[in-house]
Amino acid sequence: MIDSRIRSRRSGAILAATLIVIAAVPGLVTAANSRTLFIGAPDLLVDADHDGIPDNPGILTPTPVSTPVGSNLHSTYFEVEILSTDNQNLAHTVLTVTVPMPTGITVHAPYDPGPSTTDAAACSPSDVTIDGVINRVITCNYGSLSARGERTIALVVDVASTFNAANQAIKFVSAKVETNNETGPNQQIFTADSGSFQVQAFNANHLASWVPPGQIKEFSTSALGGDGGKLSTKVNFTSGANETVAINEDASDSSHYPCPTGFACQTDPLTGQSTYSEVKVGNGLFPDFPYFTWTLTLLVPKTYTVSQGFVLHYLSPSDTAPEFLYFKNKSSYCGSNIQAKIEAAHWCILGTPTLAKPVNDLSKLTIIVILDHQGGMKA
Repeated sequence: MIDSRIRSRRSGAILAATLIVIAAVPGLVTAANSRTLFIGAPDLLVDADHDGIPDNPGILTPTPVSTPVGSNLHSTYFEVEILSTDNQNLAHTVLTVTVPMPTGITVHAPYDPGPSTTDAAACSPSDVTIDGVINRVITCNYGSLSARGERTIALVVDVASTFNAANQAIKFVSAKVETNNETGPNQQIFTADSGSFQVQAFNANHLASWVPPGQIKEFSTSALGGDGGKLSTKVNFTSGANETVAINEDASDSSHYPCPTGFACQTDPLTGQSTYSEVKVGNGLFPDFPYFTWTLTLLVPKTYTVSQGFVLHYLSPSDTAPEFLYFKNKSSYCGSNIQAKIEAAHWCILGTPTLAKPVNDLSKLTIIVILDHQGGMKA
């Protein structure tokens, strides 16, 4: 996520104060329009091609989110920025953000993502029914926006299992900023939206969410059996920053977590394919205690023996030489000093893998691993 804001760099704005550009891009000026204002996702000062136009005007970028299972909640996070590149004040500047709220959608109060603390103070929410759907409308009245002034607010939206992804709004979020038209031809309204972004439908073997910093979080795919298949993943961690979370379970192939030569990876009794668990949280690094706990639960043939088992950890989908821990080796286990073990080896097995009694010729194997980094996993 974005940790540093642009306020400290206002004086170093790289956008020209006077521009003559095409009117097709939101917030741009024409020869008859003396206003230069942009709205979109931060950082609107980024202008990699140096054409005097931000790289992403008019675009809002919510983090990926999927419909959860049961009582769980998943979240998405996005920021809305307005930026004036005008060399004079813009009078009566009002930002409006609209998020449809069908059943299962909750919109939290906006806040200033920092380092300032006041950009959300001018905002007030209201609920407006549009085409039979309640919309949360957040209006931020900033009054006069100073020359080359900037404002940014952040929003978190929760998604519950009651949300119907098949009938969601075409635009997840839309926003506009309006200023007074002091001179006849000046553009007054500048718009942005989330484009084709949509909440992902529920998937028993996949999830996506966002977590704020400092929270202790647990995420898991569906339980074994049915659509949940022969593998289930659960992770526990403390988030270090604004972080996205994604879990995927799928069948391996030659380019996605292949089983290396010399290892007999567990296969789905129905498909004959080995299945991987992939987890991505933030930058993938958890260097501090209590690190990252990754639990794999698999259905294995009743002939499976723990003494012959192992767990593989991949750094990337194409990793052909993953790390491995054999269940029969004492060195594979965390022991009583987890911190020392992680500092020395970066990962270890917590406790002892458990194998339940067979049911219909299949047994449930549970493995708990602690790591300071992520990637892919299989057994």
